[in-house]
Amino acid sequence: HVINREVIDIQKHSDEPGFALTMETGQRIYTKDVVLALGNFCATANPELRGNAKYFRCPWPAEKMEAIDKNSDVLVVGSRLTAVDVANALVGNGHVGSITFISRSGRLPRVQGTRRVFGGRCGLWNLAREVEGRERGLDGALDVVIERMKTLILEHNPEAVAHLVGESEASAAETLREDVKSAESGSIMWQVVIGATSPLVERYWNTFTVEEKQQWLKEFN
Repeated sequence: HVINREVIDIQKHSDEPGFALTMETGQRIYTKDVVLALGNFCATANPELRGNAKYFRCPWPAEKMEAIDKNSDVLVVGSRLTAVDVANALVGNGHVGSITFISRSGRLPRVQGTRRVFGGRCGLWNLAREVEGRERGLDGALDVVIERMKTLILEHNPEAVAHLVGESEASAAETLREDVKSAESGSIMWQVVIGATSPLVERYWNTFTVEEKQQWLKEFN
């Protein structure tokens, strides 16, 4: 069920396991579990620009970009999915000024191909058992997972190394065209392999040391 209401209070149910959720309307819903799916919080960056009416720290909700003059030039810090969302929102508002993305990588987000079933899932399960069988708290599980994933990906898609480690020298526009072609032909196997890890990510995660978890969140999240 989908309920389009604001939850203003969550209380642990006193009589039985579960929670009581109070809606803005006063309605109460009782449930066994609660998941807070809040999305990503906006980064705290460029504090010196706070208070400047022309600086948008966070693009959400997209409606606030309607205040931007349609003829003005807009600079978007970043070039990934959120940047594309910003450009789409501006164009949807009738924006005619220039829109420039700036980023360290200079790359657009990877195009998502058609979801497919990965035939080598057994290797991913064996990897989970392998790292779980290591001595608890021992360094190196993260390296094992990364190297084995690379091996599985390259076995099924040798050209994927350029996508994974940024070795391609093609321009952003050329890369985007190639990505679209690959997505249309269903040949983006590295995404298929990564997608197949979904049921196993928690098992991998639980084998990492605190330092490896910090590295994962910083570099691979």
